[in-house]
Amino acid sequence: MLPPNEMALWPVSACWVKAGEKSSLTTLCGLSPERFLTPILCGLRDLLTAVAATGFEALRERLLTATAKIDNPEAALIQSGIAYVCFGVENPSLFRLMFGSELSTIKQDSESALALASASAKGVLEQIIRRGVLAGVFVPSLRGPKGPQVLVLSAWSMVHGLTTLAIDGAVAGTGPVIHDYAEKVARTFCHGIVRK
Repeated sequence: MLPPNEMALWPVSACWVKAGEKSSLTTLCGLSPERFLTPILCGLRDLLTAVAATGFEALRERLLTATAKIDNPEAALIQSGIAYVCFGVENPSLFRLMFGSELSTIKQDSESALALASASAKGVLEQIIRRGVLAGVFVPSLRGPKGPQVLVLSAWSMVHGLTTLAIDGAVAGTGPVIHDYAEKVARTFCHGIVRK
């Protein structure tokens, strides 16, 4: 599969005009190559943005399903970590699109559908951490409002890193092997934050 930045050019590569040549499609349309490609590339960016937003919605649903009937915040955090890693490994191209830099400017617009979907998926993790801190199960290393935020970022970083390593082939295995690694990483993280 081509990386998203290369996918953007693939559908129109047959229409690309090299210096001194004319494309039959651009000639037929009566447009310069630049005027022909601009709306296609802009439309493709919108399409990729919609696909990434749908990916975040699917990730959110996966996290909610994995933690739906779990009252214990530690167990919920472990199951959400496993669900996150498995989602990414099962959908590597989508995962790269969702978290890649190609759409980062759109994610910075807090009102965009992509930003809202991303925040909603992250909100599942935030809720688990918040619940654990309020119940006295998780102990933030920092006092004050930044403490839980650091826990969220730490938990997210651990599972995101493992997912990326697995997608890139640095962690050998698939299916049950990745599930086992994800569980061990999540348990290791929990061991560091659970009140003893």
